[in-house]
Amino acid sequence: MSYFAQISNNTVTAVIAAKQDYIDWRAQNFPNEIWIQTSYNTRAGVHYDPITGIPSENQSKALRKNFAGIGYFYDSKRDAFIPPKPYASWLFDETTCTWLCSVTFPITKTYTDSNNVEQAYFIKWDEKNLRWTASKTTGEEDIFVRKNVFTKYWNTQSLTWENLEKNEIDDSI
Repeated sequence: MSYFAQISNNTVTAVIAAKQDYIDWRAQNFPNEIWIQTSYNTRAGVHYDPITGIPSENQSKALRKNFAGIGYFYDSKRDAFIPPKPYASWLFDETTCTWLCSVTFPITKTYTDSNNVEQAYFIKWDEKNLRWTASKTTGEEDIFVRKNVFTKYWNTQSLTWENLEKNEIDDSI
């Protein structure tokens, strides 16, 4: 079984798992449809072993730079699936066909809470101020349900999380 992306106006509109025979049948019966194979194990131009998750020894398996997703752009000149640009400030990487932030992702992703337990920060990009911000989590809440209050920002000079000023605190998520 392989994965195929349906393309309309160079945009991915569907991704399915199917046998090549099914795609061939669709091509015969629906000639206006365009289906292009994509690899679930290819990200940023690298093919990963599906069992170990490490880069495959045989990189000829890397297919079209990225696994296609709905809304991705198919660039026929690069023969690549390109994800939507996440933020206006991010730059396109020609080699990987991905979008890169000009500010390096924070190296510190955890903090120690008042019970001396290591917890993960919930980190997001702040496009308005061009910086990474963080919200403390307790490990118990569902970060997709609770309202996050982003009280820290990543200082790229000291490589530490610092407190935001009260008027800068972001509680938009």
